[in-house]
Amino acid sequence: MTDSTRTEHDGVTLASLEKEAASLLRGIRKGEPEALARFYAFADSAEPALPDALHVVARERGFDTWARLKRRMESA
Repeated sequence: MTDSTRTEHDGVTLASLEKEAASLLRGIRKGEPEALARFYAFADSAEPALPDALHVVARERGFDTWARLKRRMESA
């Protein structure tokens, strides 16, 4: 399947991971301690943006980059 909203891996979709990253970014911008801790465990950007949050989500799942996680899910 090429539609990322329907590509699933263990019940998780790319769309759900993108939403998780967006939520993480909102938390970072609000200064939420849990979001900040998650972010700075894997990233060090002074001005976090969505690509940084996507990177964190990928790293939390054992992938080096968002692109690798995405390729893996699309090939599953």
